Amino acid sequence: MWFLVFLILVVPYGFYFTHGGISHWGSVIQEPATWNALGFTICQAALSSLLACVIGLALAPGYAHFGSKRRLLAAIWFLPSLLSPILICLGLLLSFRTFPFGWTGILLGHILMNATWCGVVLGEAWHRQESRFAMVENQIGLKGIGLLWRVRLPLMGKDLIGCAVTVFALCLTSFAVPLTLGGGPQFSTLEVLIYEWIRVYGDWEAAAALGALNSMFQVLVFIMVLKPFLQKDDYRKELHQDFQWDIWSAIALVGTLLMLYPLAEIGATGVGGLKLLTRAEWFEFLKSGGISLALAISVGVLIGGLVLLAHLISAPWWLRYWPLQSGVSMGVSLFLLLQEWPGLQWFALGLGQMALFFPLLWRQLEPQVRYLRGQWADVIKVNGLSRLKQIKIWLGVSRGPLMTASTLATCWSLGEFSLAKTFSVENPTVTLLIHQHLGSYRLEQASALALMMMVVVFVLVGTSWRVPRGEN
Repeated sequence: MWFLVFLILVVPYGFYFTHGGISHWGSVIQEPATWNALGFTICQAALSSLLACVIGLALAPGYAHFGSKRRLLAAIWFLPSLLSPILICLGLLLSFRTFPFGWTGILLGHILMNATWCGVVLGEAWHRQESRFAMVENQIGLKGIGLLWRVRLPLMGKDLIGCAVTVFALCLTSFAVPLTLGGGPQFSTLEVLIYEWIRVYGDWEAAAALGALNSMFQVLVFIMVLKPFLQKDDYRKELHQDFQWDIWSAIALVGTLLMLYPLAEIGATGVGGLKLLTRAEWFEFLKSGGISLALAISVGVLIGGLVLLAHLISAPWWLRYWPLQSGVSMGVSLFLLLQEWPGLQWFALGLGQMALFFPLLWRQLEPQVRYLRGQWADVIKVNGLSRLKQIKIWLGVSRGPLMTASTLATCWSLGEFSLAKTFSVENPTVTLLIHQHLGSYRLEQASALALMMMVVVFVLVGTSWRVPRGEN
């Protein structure tokens, strides 16, 4: 079974090397644009990760002081990670009278997408160590900056570096943000350059060569930078703590309002934009939305099933260390695949999304699954239950990670942009429709479609939130 999963993850790579990509490597490497894009990609990813971690660290104490209400705050802070990058770009464009395209625009997009996620991760680390720091303050008299510099930051070093390298790896594969907010070819990343080879020059072989080099670069970054921090973390159940109001809690609330402002702009503009949609645009949206939602639910159910399978049958070691991948590079490979089987557009899109999302989701959920297995494996063995009853019990106790995986995969699939944009499916997805309106400067209509898409995401997340976790 895991061999089939391995094939799903590996198949897209093969088409880089079977459609003339290797013969074009020399010409692609010699292009100055390739090295300019590589340098800019690394610089913007490094600066984005640094700024996201600094802001996340500033938000962490306030998040920890929310106590038992942290789960609600985390759900709000995770919204930028759940929504499509196109919605983030649209919200930023609506938030500025004159938007600062280029370096500033790209950094703003990446910070909005990642800073509050860093705040949740660092806030949980801060919360776990709060009781230790209280003892240190009383024993050695350290307070304020001294306590932060000498005690807190060293103890949170692993979490800080883990956030930094994760955001760095995510920004390396970012496509929608530099494409929409870059403002010119001088701000092209490797992802955007691959897209330019396709849409401007129509050279799929050169795009395949650059995509292969980009994928190998991602693997190299993963092995050298990200993999050392993918250690086997222990899953910790939520600790109870009362809400504590102070200056840090106020900073967390201000950060939350700043994060929600672009989304509120989409809502306010979208309500008026609903009246501007023509009957043909409504029909196109319902058609594209139905197809996109059906694909997203299918991907979510399949990935949830794989997570359950990984719970029932121990997942292989290589799945945890599968590197992050580029949606544009995979889109090039899938387009080459469609040349062999042209009637499989939506199947190829779903296959690419599963290859992108499942390793990332499993990496996040594996500690919780391992915790559940440790809690229940001995109980099942001692009671000598039948195989059918064992499966029933595992279905119950794995409900939490199963719902988390399915919901996240469904939301990410619904908002996926880079794959669909690269090989342009016949019936455009909702994100492609929104991007088309953005390109035509029809922000009201784009906001209307984005608002309806946000409502669907909120319904999906709210439904998942109400499902019992099943750990007891």
